[in-house]
Amino acid sequence: MRLVRAAGGRLDDGSGNPPDGWDNPSQAGMLTVTGDEAVFTDAAGHEEHFDLRPGADEPLELCS
Repeated sequence: MRLVRAAGGRLDDGSGNPPDGWDNPSQAGMLTVTGDEAVFTDAAGHEEHFDLRPGADEPLELCS
């Protein structure tokens, strides 16, 4: 298992919801993994980068 974290930090509106322009509870798109980086893109033009967490064996936090 390979775990990642958002390179720019949490993506939310400050209340645990997605920011304006993002679907809730999920956003359809494509995740491309190259080496130690993953990039999420979608039809709305979002692009989010994720970095590998070497040695991680559990999530940083659980979503509810």
